Amino acid sequence: MKLALARSSAVPLETVLIGDTPADVAAGLATGVRVIAVTTGHSSTDELRAAGVRSTNPDFLASCAN
Repeated sequence: MKLALARSSAVPLETVLIGDTPADVAAGLATGVRVIAVTTGHSSTDELRAAGVRSTNPDFLASCAN
């Protein structure tokens, strides 16, 4: 994430990371970008919430209705 931000000259507060794993959430939070966590992968809502987010919820959480 840091490399992508540096190469694109993107501003972290104006950048959004969309991910479906705890590693995605952690990478976004570590670089100061907004995070949209989606439950389309193998990670549950609880796993995504436990991934080190600053509050009880990521910035956004989209759940896949099966």
